[in-house]
Amino acid sequence: MTQLRIAFTLLLTALVGALSAQTLTVMKEKEKYGYADENGKMIIKAQYTQAYPFENGKAKVRKGDKWGYIDEKGKALIAIDYENIEPFENGIARVKKGGKYGYIKEDGTVYIKPEYDFIGTFNEDGWLWVGKGKSLKESNKGLYRHDQLIMKPGPQYLGFYLRTDSADYTDGHPIGTNEAGPVHNEIKTNFCRLSRSTEPYIWTMPLGIYTRIFDLDGVQVVAQQTGAVGMPKDGYSIVRKYTSKKGKTYYDFNYVAADGKSKKLFKKDIRQQVDTADIYESCTPFHNGKALCGTESLAYLIDNQGNTLTDMYDRLTPVKGLGYISRQGDRYGLLSLGGQENVAPSFQLILPPFEGSQILPAQDNSTGRFGFIDFSGKQLVPFRFEDAIAFTDGKGYVKENGYYGIVDLQGNYIVKNRWQHILPATTAGCDYLWVQSPETSKWQCLNISRDALSFDSAFDGANSFDDKGRALIMSGDKIGAVSVDGTSILPVRFTTQDIASAALRYLDNEGKSFMNDTEAFRFNIYNNGERHKYRLHQQIADEMWDF
Repeated sequence: MTQLRIAFTLLLTALVGALSAQTLTVMKEKEKYGYADENGKMIIKAQYTQAYPFENGKAKVRKGDKWGYIDEKGKALIAIDYENIEPFENGIARVKKGGKYGYIKEDGTVYIKPEYDFIGTFNEDGWLWVGKGKSLKESNKGLYRHDQLIMKPGPQYLGFYLRTDSADYTDGHPIGTNEAGPVHNEIKTNFCRLSRSTEPYIWTMPLGIYTRIFDLDGVQVVAQQTGAVGMPKDGYSIVRKYTSKKGKTYYDFNYVAADGKSKKLFKKDIRQQVDTADIYESCTPFHNGKALCGTESLAYLIDNQGNTLTDMYDRLTPVKGLGYISRQGDRYGLLSLGGQENVAPSFQLILPPFEGSQILPAQDNSTGRFGFIDFSGKQLVPFRFEDAIAFTDGKGYVKENGYYGIVDLQGNYIVKNRWQHILPATTAGCDYLWVQSPETSKWQCLNISRDALSFDSAFDGANSFDDKGRALIMSGDKIGAVSVDGTSILPVRFTTQDIASAALRYLDNEGKSFMNDTEAFRFNIYNNGERHKYRLHQQIADEMWDF
């Protein structure tokens, strides 16, 4: 009997629970919306001008022109007091109240007080920009890290530095140069997003006149500087300014200390004339206490005290992780990272190595023929070729008797020289690359191991295969993607390489292997910059559509 009573009690509890977990649907009465149960009985009277279905025990509703959230008894979970509430993401939602913008949490408490005229979306690292002012471009921008205000609204432009091996000038997608922000009574979403904070510095530019740099706690590390200012490296930033004199334009370079006071390394700026036919950075960031400096006619290495470490050369070209290619007159040589001369300028030409490789194409001075050398100047592949493009992943890309092919370190052909041109593989271990037919000038996929075409299709252009065996291809002015066996990954209908690359990333994120014509059409339109001419006033939730 006791077991029977327990079973009956459990059954009764389950029935009560099932009855209480009723399903409410939106019901319209006399131009107002409420919620009814499965039998059509009104549980929450029709009093809302707009109502959304319940999700996780709460529903978004509108009374008059104000939005909020209610529970299944009609009690306000989030006060119906907002002019707009966007969908919740990661527990927070962007809102508009009193004409100002902020964020709230799912329980209705304030995350960021609605007090800003303009507001962005959080980037991948939890950073958010805000703005105060009459227009986005001229508004004062501030910066939040999660719900903490790191920088009060002040500078008109701000952004993060992007990870790069260059001088890292202020090109981190500043807030204020894009069309973005609130439009009419709604919030225009997903525009003017902060670039990802991959570097530990923030830059600001009030009025576009000068630049300051701050660390991620909002502490100033570089005082205001006129000109383009680089990200601090090894304690210094590069400042570059334009100067015009007697009809000529110059770059003026200097190094400033990242100590908040920003003392200059040189009393006098280093000047280089801007030559559009041959522009190169005459100053590079410090690395391991050394940096490359140069005028329009001299190049040399310095230490972080400003002392010269090398002889003067006509040109020094940095080679990441190895050293420098030197040029004196019409001859080329090699310097180590420390500035020691491995090879005096004696080659007719030395080209930088392919990324990830330590083998350089070089042209012998006496014969004019090409081969390959290491960074000590030692010959690795004989100087017998008409041209040499690169040596990577155990393969040398060369030209002999008017055609391109691939050789090994001994100079033996892996891929016979019979192609108009050849595109080196950029992925280690990839057994496929693109070759250009001398008969049609079209690009085709070649299997390196077999020295044979992988499939018959030919294209007007192509990019190297990625680590998933996919490559962008071009036919006419449209772009698509194929696999190493010719299978279509992206239909040839994309308008730019950037959009096609974004489509490949989308496939990866969604775990898909290909995109059909309809998906490609939609993706191409949705990601086309031309659509930014139009404004999204309101997004209708999927549940609100009839078909």
